[in-house]
Amino acid sequence: MTNEDYQKYFDLFEPDLYDPVKWAKTARAAGMKYAVITTKHHEGFCLFETKYTDYQSKNAPLCRRDLIRDG
Repeated sequence: MTNEDYQKYFDLFEPDLYDPVKWAKTARAAGMKYAVITTKHHEGFCLFETKYTDYQSKNAPLCRRDLIRDG
Protein backbone atom coordinates (compact mmCIF):
# COMPACT_ATOMS: atom_id res chain seq x y z
CA MET A 1 0.00 0.00 0.00
CA THR A 2 1.42 3.38 -0.92
CA ASN A 3 1.53 6.30 1.48
CA GLU A 4 -1.12 8.04 -0.64
CA ASP A 5 -3.45 5.03 -0.36
CA TYR A 6 -2.85 4.76 3.39
CA GLN A 7 -3.33 8.48 4.07
CA LYS A 8 -7.11 8.36 3.65
CA TYR A 9 -7.38 5.78 6.45
CA PHE A 10 -4.99 7.72 8.67
CA ASP A 11 -6.98 10.93 8.19
CA LEU A 12 -10.20 9.17 9.24
CA PHE A 13 -8.80 7.27 12.24
CA GLU A 14 -11.04 8.08 15.20
CA PRO A 15 -10.98 5.74 18.21
CA ASP A 16 -14.52 6.58 19.28
CA LEU A 17 -15.03 3.16 20.92
CA TYR A 18 -11.65 3.17 22.68
CA ASP A 19 -12.37 2.78 26.41
CA PRO A 20 -9.55 0.83 28.08
CA VAL A 21 -10.92 1.36 31.60
CA LYS A 22 -14.23 -0.21 30.63
CA TRP A 23 -12.41 -3.03 28.83
CA ALA A 24 -10.28 -3.75 31.91
CA LYS A 25 -13.29 -3.78 34.23
CA THR A 26 -15.20 -6.09 31.89
CA ALA A 27 -12.20 -8.40 31.55
CA ARG A 28 -11.71 -8.55 35.31
CA ALA A 29 -15.41 -9.28 35.87
CA ALA A 30 -15.09 -12.15 33.39
CA GLY A 31 -12.20 -13.61 35.39
CA MET A 32 -9.38 -12.62 33.05
CA LYS A 33 -5.97 -12.19 34.65
CA TYR A 34 -4.27 -10.24 31.84
CA ALA A 35 -4.86 -8.72 28.41
CA VAL A 36 -2.71 -8.11 25.36
CA ILE A 37 -3.19 -5.10 23.09
CA THR A 38 -1.56 -4.73 19.70
CA THR A 39 0.06 -1.30 19.82
CA LYS A 40 1.57 -1.29 16.33
CA HIS A 41 -0.23 -2.47 13.20
CA HIS A 42 1.69 -4.47 10.60
CA GLU A 43 1.27 -1.50 8.22
CA GLY A 44 3.26 0.60 10.71
CA PHE A 45 0.51 2.62 12.40
CA CYS A 46 1.23 3.08 16.13
CA LEU A 47 -1.21 3.71 18.96
CA PHE A 48 1.61 5.45 20.84
CA GLU A 49 3.90 8.42 20.27
CA THR A 50 7.15 7.54 18.54
CA LYS A 51 9.94 9.36 16.74
CA TYR A 52 10.23 6.60 14.12
CA THR A 53 7.06 7.23 12.09
CA ASP A 54 4.51 9.95 11.49
CA TYR A 55 1.79 7.31 11.28
CA GLN A 56 0.77 7.36 14.93
CA SER A 57 -2.40 8.09 16.84
CA LYS A 58 -0.97 11.35 18.19
CA ASN A 59 -0.73 12.72 14.64
CA ALA A 60 -4.09 11.43 13.39
CA PRO A 61 -6.35 14.48 12.88
CA LEU A 62 -9.39 12.97 14.63
CA CYS A 63 -7.44 11.46 17.53
CA ARG A 64 -4.44 13.61 18.51
CA ARG A 65 -3.45 11.54 21.55
CA ASP A 66 -1.19 8.73 22.66
CA LEU A 67 -3.74 5.98 23.24
CA ILE A 68 -1.40 3.71 25.17
CA ARG A 69 -0.17 6.39 27.58
CA ASP A 70 -3.72 7.70 28.11
CA GLY A 71 -5.09 4.20 28.74
